[in-house]
Amino acid sequence: MADQQQLRILRKGTLAWNTWRVKQGEMRKLHPDLSGARLIKLNLAGANLSKADLSGANLSGANLHGASLNAANLSIVNLSRADLRGASFHGANLNAINLSETILDGVDLSGAYLYQVDLMGASLRDALLRATKLNGANLCKADLGGADLTGANLSGADLRKANLERSKLAQADLRKADLREANLNGVDLAAMNLTGVNLSGMNLAGAQLIGVVLSGASLIEANFMGADLHGADLSGADLRGANLARAGLSSINLKDTLLNGADLSLADLSGADLSRADLNLANLSGAYLSNINMSGANLFETNLSEARLNGADLRDAQLDGANLAGANLSQVNLGSANLSGINLSSFILSGSNLSGANLVGANLSRANLNEADLFTVQARGAVLCYVSLCRANLRRADFSKADFREANLDSANLSGSILYGANLSQANLNESNLSDANLSQANLNGARLSGADLSRANLSESDLVGSDLYMAYLSRTDLSGANLSGADLRGANLSGAILSGANLSGALLQGAQLNGALLIEAEIHPLKKKPSSV
Repeated sequence: MADQQQLRILRKGTLAWNTWRVKQGEMRKLHPDLSGARLIKLNLAGANLSKADLSGANLSGANLHGASLNAANLSIVNLSRADLRGASFHGANLNAINLSETILDGVDLSGAYLYQVDLMGASLRDALLRATKLNGANLCKADLGGADLTGANLSGADLRKANLERSKLAQADLRKADLREANLNGVDLAAMNLTGVNLSGMNLAGAQLIGVVLSGASLIEANFMGADLHGADLSGADLRGANLARAGLSSINLKDTLLNGADLSLADLSGADLSRADLNLANLSGAYLSNINMSGANLFETNLSEARLNGADLRDAQLDGANLAGANLSQVNLGSANLSGINLSSFILSGSNLSGANLVGANLSRANLNEADLFTVQARGAVLCYVSLCRANLRRADFSKADFREANLDSANLSGSILYGANLSQANLNESNLSDANLSQANLNGARLSGADLSRANLSESDLVGSDLYMAYLSRTDLSGANLSGADLRGANLSGAILSGANLSGALLQGAQLNGALLIEAEIHPLKKKPSSV
């Protein structure tokens, strides 16, 4: 309870109060008791209130311009809308103080403890807040323009719509702070820790954010257009609908981020980590993605047109429905990726890893897959006409009913693969390895299989009309019911082959090895010599 005599002196004004304080100083009574006092809108400019007990007092709207509040007890004091410009607070107890809409321009509160303090709408322009504890404070709509917040603790603070223009935030802790719609123009956030911060809707276009830590931050629809985020950590952040077009994102950590519908067009993401990121419906057209890690990422219906993905890691990624028109996929790792129904027509994928990928119904026509690894891929019904698969690894892959018309599979390894009902008409399979492959009911009309290894393959009921099997290895191959009419089997090894019910009419069999072959009901009609012209 306030000392009523002291309270009466204070209400007489600053001159009377300060004169009394001087006399009290001589008498060593230096701790005025003004606790719980009602001092609304009182003019106390320049008053000496140092070491005073003002706990629970109401000073809302008071003029305390230039007042000394050093070592004062301001616990639970209401200073809302008060003018505190030039006031000093060194060593003051500011526990649970109300500073909403207070004028604190230029005030030195360095090192002060303002945990969960209400500073809503306060003016703190050019204030000194170095190492100030503002964690959990309400700074919504506060004006901190030009304030020095070096090393301040702002973790969990509410900074919505706050003005932080030109403020100094070096080494400040902004973890889990809410900065939605805040003004950060001219603020250097480089190398800062902003873990869990809320910057949804924030405009940071062109900002320098090199090495900034924004892991777990809420950045929904934030504008980072043209910003430099090289080496930044945004792992686990929510960037749905964010604008990152033309941003510098090289070596950035975007692991486990939500980027649904985000715009990353023409961004530099070289060497970035986007593993397990959700990029559904995101726009990465023209983006630089060389050597990027996108393993396990969701790229469903993502726009990757004209993107440079050379050397990218896309293992286990979901790419079904993605737009890859004109993208560079050389040396890309697509192992176990979901590419079902994707259009990779005319793409350069030479040397790429697609082992275990899902290519069911995919369009790879005219693509360059020379020396690519397609081990155990699932490509049922895929379109591969005119594709180039020279020396490619297609072992144990499933190409049932796939379209390989006029494809180039020279020296490719297709051992153990499933090509049931596939269309390989006019395809080049010279020197290829088709041992143990299932080619039953396949169309190999006019196919080139010179020197190919078809040992133990299943070619039952396949169409090999006019095919070139010169010097092919068909030992123990099942050719039952196959149509080999007009085929070139010169020098072929058919030892132990099953040819029952096969049609060999018009086939060339000179030098062919048929020892142990099963020819039950096989139809063999050698070619008739044409009469020599006179």
